Amino acid sequence: SLHNPNVAPLVGFCIDSEEGWFLVYKYVSGGSLERHLHGRKKGGKGNSTLPWSVRYKVAIGIAEAIAYLHSGTERCVVHRDIKPSNILLSSKKTPK
Repeated sequence: SLHNPNVAPLVGFCIDSEEGWFLVYKYVSGGSLERHLHGRKKGGKGNSTLPWSVRYKVAIGIAEAIAYLHSGTERCVVHRDIKPSNILLSSKKTPK
């Protein structure tokens, strides 16, 4: 029921008896923010850095998503685990 350009749509979930619950989201092609901030480029040479203009766009998108979750829905949603590995980037570097 969440509809925001910065929130990845939930497709479903699965339960594994050994591992617990897994949430399944719509595929986002750009990888995680963590990979873009701290990962390596293909070939293993150098960091894959984001220009400051893209970092700013990502920060604004994250803030908009949090504002939506906290006050843009009928019931407040608190994520409780916002970190670069849980933020996905689209191919256009839009955070999800």
